[in-house]
Amino acid sequence: MAETYDFIIIGAGSAGCVLANRLSEDRHATVLLLEADGRDRDPLIHIPIGIGKLWQERLHDWGYHTEVTRQAPLARFAGEEIFPGSGAATEQDLKASIREGAGTFHHACGTCRMGSDEGAVVDAQLRVRGIERLRVIDASVLPDIVGANINACVIMVAEKASDQTRGRQPLAASAAPSGLPW
Repeated sequence: MAETYDFIIIGAGSAGCVLANRLSEDRHATVLLLEADGRDRDPLIHIPIGIGKLWQERLHDWGYHTEVTRQAPLARFAGEEIFPGSGAATEQDLKASIREGAGTFHHACGTCRMGSDEGAVVDAQLRVRGIERLRVIDASVLPDIVGANINACVIMVAEKASDQTRGRQPLAASAAPSGLPW
């Protein structure tokens, strides 16, 4: 494993995987894709009914996300933990927080809003304002909840970020008819 990388991507969700794939097309670029957990080959992860068994038997660690920001490299950037909060120290506390705060009616987005105004956390190139060489590429940059499956939007954001990071110019607008009357 290399000790230095051209790109470090944290999170192997839709955006992270698309971005890592595109950036690694350059055979000279070194890309590190980090994920908090190991392989998800356990079929219980992929079927909703499996959640009870996962929680009951602690087959996978649910508390990894709170540990990441406590580590030395990120601790200086982290403020007070809002959810589940520093009081949630045990696995039972984390489970209780998830039960109380989880919902299926929306996707988290807009927490790191993209824009050109002072209230925006990232600019149009997804660069975090005031921090060099750091971009946010996930649903949090979307300024508002979309009216479609958010995963498609996240993949589009990752594709666009890949082009921007690699210095590729946007494609020209197509003159092809859309087939739509408007």
